[in-house]
Amino acid sequence: MKLTFVAVVAVACLAFVPGPADALKDPPTTLQIDVVKPIPDGECTKMSSIGASLSVHYTGKLFENDKKFDSSRDRGYPFVFILGQGNVIKAYGDRGAGRLIPPGAALVFDVELLDARDPADSIGDEL
Repeated sequence: MKLTFVAVVAVACLAFVPGPADALKDPPTTLQIDVVKPIPDGECTKMSSIGASLSVHYTGKLFENDKKFDSSRDRGYPFVFILGQGNVIKAYGDRGAGRLIPPGAALVFDVELLDARDPADSIGDEL
């Protein structure tokens, strides 16, 4: 009898513990950045600047249900772009993007910086 009572109380208590979905029902209204693995001061010798070539792996998910809609990892190669040229995703707004991203959806990106090259270094690699 005591064991049954303890089990019922434990289940009742767990029913009121907010889960991950309850904790973040509404998407943030501003850009949120979380650095998962910071590089200690003194170990990072490169600073990116406009025109630098960045190589990243990323995974994009919908905020509302954590459903993945795109990932460079799935393709097996990183996404490389020139910083400041605007050739990265901006937003889909009220139009969405087909069946994958509904209109007005909040998006979450997990981004891993693999390499950053100065503009002068990037030009030399392409010649």
